[in-house]
Amino acid sequence: MAKLSLYHPESPGQRARTQTTLVDVLEKTLRLLHPFMPFITRRSGSGCRTRGESIMLAPYPRVDEEKTATQDAERQMTAVMERCDRRRNIRARCGFAPWPAR
Repeated sequence: MAKLSLYHPESPGQRARTQTTLVDVLEKTLRLLHPFMPFITRRSGSGCRTRGESIMLAPYPRVDEEKTATQDAERQMTAVMERCDRRRNIRARCGFAPWPAR
């Protein structure tokens, strides 16, 4: 989903907003995984210090109720994922490469 915004943004700030969201998701994912995989997340998260704190000292992520998915958003995302799966299956059956060469 982010590839379109990164490579073909519709507005000047769309690429920057997408990058900010991806970094935020990566940081929170590493924080969630850290108690279970400390050696991996510490090494992977060493470059994710945008807020000046180590992943080991960062607070555990909390749910933001305003940003939780609604049933409508989940339904829309499920439809997008199903279309992507169908497209990949057709490409695989026809023997096409996953991505066109550029």
